[in-house]
This record gives sequence, C-alpha cells and structure tokens, in this order.
Amino acid sequence: MLEKNRAQKSGLTVATLGPGAVGGFVAGLLWRAGERSICVATEDESAVISENGIRIQSASLGDFVARPKTAAFLDERPDVLFIAVKAPFLRNALNRVEPELVSNSIIVPLLNGLEHMELLRERYGRRVAAATIGNVELKRISMCHVLHTTESARIELASNGDIDAVRLDSVARILNDAEIVAKVVQKESDVIWGKLTRLSALACATAASGRPIGEVRANPEWRRLLDGCLRESAAVAVAEGANIDLAAEMAKIDSLPASLGTSLQRDVATGQPSELDAIAGAVVRAASRHGIDCPTFKEAIALIEVLSRRNKNQE
Repeated sequence: MLEKNRAQKSGLTVATLGPGAVGGFVAGLLWRAGERSICVATEDESAVISENGIRIQSASLGDFVARPKTAAFLDERPDVLFIAVKAPFLRNALNRVEPELVSNSIIVPLLNGLEHMELLRERYGRRVAAATIGNVELKRISMCHVLHTTESARIELASNGDIDAVRLDSVARILNDAEIVAKVVQKESDVIWGKLTRLSALACATAASGRPIGEVRANPEWRRLLDGCLRESAAVAVAEGANIDLAAEMAKIDSLPASLGTSLQRDVATGQPSELDAIAGAVVRAASRHGIDCPTFKEAIALIEVLSRRNKNQE
C-alpha cells in the first residue's frame, strides 16, 4: 500500500537495472514520487533491498527509505527501463533483462562513456535513448544506503528520431516530478559528449592524482593534466558532432566544490574494477577514428593503470 504522502502519479511502471549509487537514487526518488518502481539486481542485493528498502540520505532532498519492488530477473513489462550498471559489469547484468520483456519500453542508460550505446542497441534495438546523469555526487554507503551530497541531479535525454518525442517527454516529466531535473535535448551527440568531455578530464585528473578536484586545480602538474585532457576531449567531441564550448566547460570545472571526487578515483584507490576504459579509453578510440592524438589522455591512462594494479595487489 502507498504511504499517505505518496499519491500515485503517472501510472507508469519504471524498472531500474542496477540499484547502486545512481540506480538506487533514481529508483528511490521515483518511488517516493508515487511511481511504480522495480529494482532489478543480484539475488543478494534483491534480498537485502526487499527486507530493508533503500535509504536515500540527502541534505537537499531529504532522508527517507524507499521500498520498491525487487527482482533478480525482470518479470514484467516496464514502460521505462533505467540501466545504471557500471561498464565493467554491464554484459552480465543484461542477462537479467530479456529483450522480449522490454520490446515496447523506453530504455534509458545512465552509464558513463559512450560505447555502451552500441551494445545496448544490438540487444534491445533503437528504443535505447542517449542519456546522462550529472551535477550530482552519489556514494553507496552500503547495499541499501545511498548518500547524496550535492543539491540535486540533472538527467538529459535525446533520440535522433527513433523514439517518439511524446514518450521521451513523458520520461522527463516523471523525473522532474521526482525532483530530478530532466531535459530532452535535440542531438544524441550533445547529450553524450556534453557530459563525457568534462567527466573524462575530471575522472582522469582525480584518479591519477588520488586527490579531490580542489587539490587538482591548485597543483600545477595535476592542473596541466586536467587542462590537457579537457582540451583533447573537447576536440574529439566537436569531431563527433557535438556543440562544445571549451571555456564554458573549464568554467564549470573551476566552479565545482573543492572536495568533489569521482567514482573512477574511488574505484582506483580501492583496487576495484573501474570505468577507466569506458571513459578515457573510449575518448582515445573515438579520437583515433578522427585522426586526433590524445597524448595527455594516454599519459593519464598509464598513470592510473599503475595505481590500479598497485592498489588491487594491496587488497
């Protein structure tokens, strides 16, 4: 039964594959807004979330426990499927969602990088929207506890004509109703590269240095790495057809809270599988297609790979 403060909203069924930091946050806020929310996760995760719910702890959006339905395998047809699994785990996770069950769903991947789009469209067809989540810092404290430390979150969506505009607008509407700022953008390249340009530089600089962005900005050598990666990613983004303002992107980075880190930084520091290849590797491979050299990214990747191996061996 819905709690008294949870009036049913759109009548849509929304599923989330991967209720980690991003997925748990999105699923939890949609549940609080009154949407029918389903979390698809591993057997262990499903059992824990089913028993305890998902606690969202946020200074700006409140502290509450969401209780979505949980399942180890998707067993009904959702109107919208959010995919929030990190790139190293994506292929295995997709086995939990049979293509036939999402044959009429809008699929919204909230992954970092760009190459997951090809994989998802091979499996699920052109109903996969380009999407990103940004302006947010999320940490998974435990299997059923997500800490949100920024004001809100912003999701951008786009489809180059493959998804009906009315249906894509409906996804943005339920997100906005759930206090996640959502916007439909005209071009897929603007959505993907609008985030990846900045994120790839941030992730590489923080992961290579092991420092939050404020310390990166203050250190001349790490600032050089940050600036070089941003220039290179912006050049690739423009070659890919995105509208990128390099000065504006740097201004956004310079305005970030000094304490802000990245998930790549945290994964490298703890020796966990990371999104290095999905983020930085994807930029370098896209650059190669356009004959663009990325020496700073290659330098950063080499540094991060050394740190990753060292930290993994210490586990």
